[in-house]
Amino acid sequence: MEWRKGLSEEEASKRLSVYGRNEVRAHEGRVGLRILINQIRSPLVYVLLIASGISLVLRDLIDAGVIFLAVLINTVFGFFQEYRAEKSMEALSKLLTPRARVKRGDEWEEIDATLLVPGEVVKLTIGWKVPADGLLIVEDDMYLGEAILTGESMPVMKKTWVPEDNFTLENGYFDKIGNDSKGFMGTVVEKGVGEMLVVRTGASTRIGAIAKVVKEQGGERTPLQKRLDRMTKQLTILVTVVAGLVFLFGLATDQSLLTFLNTSVALAVAAIPEGLVVGLTVILAVGMNRILKRKAIVRGLIAAETLGSVSVICLDKTGTITEGKMEAVGAVTDIHEGSDEQVADEGKHDQETMKWLIEGAFLCNDQRDPLEISMRDWAVLRMEKILGKDAVSRFVRKSELPFAHETKYIATRHVVKANEKGEDDMVIDFVSGAPEVVLGKSVFKDEKLRKKWEGRFVEVGIAGYRMVALAMRKRETSFSQKKMRHEDIAGLTWLGLVLFSDPIRGGVAESLAEAREAGMKLKVITGDYKETAWAAVRQVGLVEGHEVKPDLVMLGEDFDKLSGEEKKQKILNSVLFARTSPEQKLEIVETLQGAGETVAMMGDGVNDVPALKRADIGIVVSDASDLAREVADLILLDNNFDTILAAVEEGRGMFDNLRKVVLYLLSDAFAAVILVVVSILAGWPLPLLASQILWINLISDGFPYMALTVEPKEKGLLLRKPLSKKAAILDKKRLALIGVISLSTAIVTGVIFVLYYFVWGKGIEYARTMAFAMQGLNSLVYVFSSRTLNRPIWEDNLFKNPLLILGVLGGLILQLAAMYVPTMQMIFETVTLLIADWLPLVIGGLILIAIIEITKHLFFRNGD
Repeated sequence: MEWRKGLSEEEASKRLSVYGRNEVRAHEGRVGLRILINQIRSPLVYVLLIASGISLVLRDLIDAGVIFLAVLINTVFGFFQEYRAEKSMEALSKLLTPRARVKRGDEWEEIDATLLVPGEVVKLTIGWKVPADGLLIVEDDMYLGEAILTGESMPVMKKTWVPEDNFTLENGYFDKIGNDSKGFMGTVVEKGVGEMLVVRTGASTRIGAIAKVVKEQGGERTPLQKRLDRMTKQLTILVTVVAGLVFLFGLATDQSLLTFLNTSVALAVAAIPEGLVVGLTVILAVGMNRILKRKAIVRGLIAAETLGSVSVICLDKTGTITEGKMEAVGAVTDIHEGSDEQVADEGKHDQETMKWLIEGAFLCNDQRDPLEISMRDWAVLRMEKILGKDAVSRFVRKSELPFAHETKYIATRHVVKANEKGEDDMVIDFVSGAPEVVLGKSVFKDEKLRKKWEGRFVEVGIAGYRMVALAMRKRETSFSQKKMRHEDIAGLTWLGLVLFSDPIRGGVAESLAEAREAGMKLKVITGDYKETAWAAVRQVGLVEGHEVKPDLVMLGEDFDKLSGEEKKQKILNSVLFARTSPEQKLEIVETLQGAGETVAMMGDGVNDVPALKRADIGIVVSDASDLAREVADLILLDNNFDTILAAVEEGRGMFDNLRKVVLYLLSDAFAAVILVVVSILAGWPLPLLASQILWINLISDGFPYMALTVEPKEKGLLLRKPLSKKAAILDKKRLALIGVISLSTAIVTGVIFVLYYFVWGKGIEYARTMAFAMQGLNSLVYVFSSRTLNRPIWEDNLFKNPLLILGVLGGLILQLAAMYVPTMQMIFETVTLLIADWLPLVIGGLILIAIIEITKHLFFRNGD
């Protein structure tokens, strides 16, 4: 059966050109249309379009044209920003391309799963996603999780496909085979190992067929986007109510209907912060790229938003606190009191026991993780030295029980060929796993030895070693044909421990201390022995003392013993969770969330998936299992705790910048609303036209608010307390500051208008031009004062964001153009100002800054 050897590189390349890449895209080619529709489908855009329509009816072509142009510019700019963000996410996702282990020319290699073609043979291993549709040609106790297709949470048992003579995979043969021999793209190997013959790829797969009928849908709105949606709806209601009241006021006072329609248009334009949605998109896109530069990938906007709120981090010991470079350093086969040197292979060993221990370490081993690989390497070195190079060649594995987190052991059955005739001499069962589990299944002539070994576990654990226990049992030859069962794992002969060393990561203690200073609680969750784990967390400063403190440690067995409030408090108070199962990890996360915490959970294996998915932020490393990466929100490219802190810091910085943009835009918008409403109530002509307000909101202020989206992070972000995930974009203090800025700007602008129109009789165009200049200048000035709230403007580095300086200069030039360029003067009904006219404008700007600084001192002097 040549097809079992897989395809050659040449043949695979040919088939790729025929079948195409192994990809499923439900929305291919329609991303742009969806983004465009979302840009137009805003209540604020509806209001502006209605305002433009009213201006058109009133034959105010300039205002109608300017408003429509503003909507067009905002829509186009927003489209390109969101499109760029979408493409950035696509680019990031390519860094996480799924992999597949494929047989090429009878040799295994790992390739990009999108390059698979029909006829390939792929290896399936626990935790990996099935990369295509195919038939199982080899399986060993394989179960696939098919919830993605069926919705059923229970994994499905699979069996090997038996091909018929002269079979062909064409003409619908695959559809005639029962599902119990099939693997489907996107399903997950939850147990066992096997090999699969790829039959269908890409759109031809079962999940590809489902994708074809998926209708175009926008992504789920994130919590922050929902809050912004609520804000825009509230602004729309505000605009409608105020404009309606103004219109009714005009009718009640028998004033010109056309005048008040124009006024309503001006109000609608004034109240809408046109750049808000665009600003949000840019902030999140910039933030995700900043996080990428700090060696982490955010899988979605929701994670970017939530990062700043993380208050508890549940982290794994191995690979985070330690280097994750598990190295077998020795063995313990007796219970002598000894130094660390004796633990590390220098102690006295019973030679027969040591021989079986080494053979067990080599044979009872599937090399599925770094620990097993290290244990096998250790055994190989000692076999060559003690037993001879070919010592284990006479062992033939007949059956096994793969390692499972529920049982905490692996067991293998071997037939030992004792003579040249190949007759079976004996059958040996080896068991390797957690010391307390294997010890519990072993028998001793003197039960005092069991107690002494339990004490030895504590000694070795306190010394910082990780332990794997080994035991064996000789069987009758009749057992050679029997499949192993968990009931067989009893009455074992204890062999001893293989010891592993995993050095503490350099600098991790300082990073963990920084996280605690940032107000985040740290919980270490591990499957290790409690003394070993305690030694590690003690070395990084999370606990004190060599003796394990029961009030800070929770064992897996405690979850069954405790309940109710007692159990909850134990979870909340514990720093270390040892010998913990996947279900217990999930319970830890849920309990912390129930106590109001925002939880980040680290993991990498299939057993971590439930907790990763339930956590507010699931964190994995780049080489985590496919399923773990699938449900994770943040993927670390360097497995470094510092990177988590960096991502949290960037998350807080993103929320900060969003607040700055919202504060700036709403202050500008409400100032214009107050000015228009006061002028109506006072019976004045409008100080600002709709076109002038739009120019300030969208063009003059456009450069500064866009520069705020890339504002550098404030210092000391990690020294602040974590933000609540329910925190409002604008708290009471910021709302008050918006009120002060809006009212002060409106007063200063109103005073300028009154002086030039009523007192000095300069005429309506001149007075409006001055009001237009004052309103535009104020917004360009107070951006510097309002971007840092906890210190005065003179203590802030005005040049920390060069783009803001350029943005303000650009806004000023555009504002001047609207007043001095003849064509622009005709559009905006402005006149040329004299140099002397700029003195009151400068004075007005300085007064506004003084008012804002006084308000900041009163509201924010004790912190943001």
